[in-house]
Amino acid sequence: MVAPSPYRTAIIDCVKNGMTNSEIVKKLKVSRVLVFRTAQRYRRLGTSDDMQRSGRPVAVTTPEAVKAVREKIRRTPERSMRKMSKEYKMSRESMRTIVKDKLKMIPYRMQKGAFLSQKNKTFRMKKARKLLAGTKDGSHLTTLFTDEKIFTVEANKEAKIIGSSLLTIRVPVKKEKF
Repeated sequence: MVAPSPYRTAIIDCVKNGMTNSEIVKKLKVSRVLVFRTAQRYRRLGTSDDMQRSGRPVAVTTPEAVKAVREKIRRTPERSMRKMSKEYKMSRESMRTIVKDKLKMIPYRMQKGAFLSQKNKTFRMKKARKLLAGTKDGSHLTTLFTDEKIFTVEANKEAKIIGSSLLTIRVPVKKEKF
């Protein structure tokens, strides 16, 4: 929707005073088309308001719904958009339109972070030192540092991986006497 011209009221005042379109163009220094359309709209409707627009009227994202959603977000900003859409009985896309386009907000999910207490820090340090000591004296076969899922390797066990082929993995263990 195009914003109304700031010259609209001035053009209508000139039309009321009986000025011609070309006199209004020279006086206000605006385009001829703007003056003609504004004067024609005023003569037809008798008001400076916009003409009624065609198209389907807004049913869900009404100003009342926008106001209610704004108030809900103000009270509880961590509220989920999906939950709000269920609460207001509208689709997720309509809720997204209200939040992003009408309220100019950016929805996001808060990430949870691990805030370590001093107790957890000392426990992790002890565990890491124990792992390193185990690798030095050979009590652990290998220490694997990875970002993959944690798994265990058991000694003298056969693991079968089923897929396109069967594989057998054997893990040798040194037997030492103490």
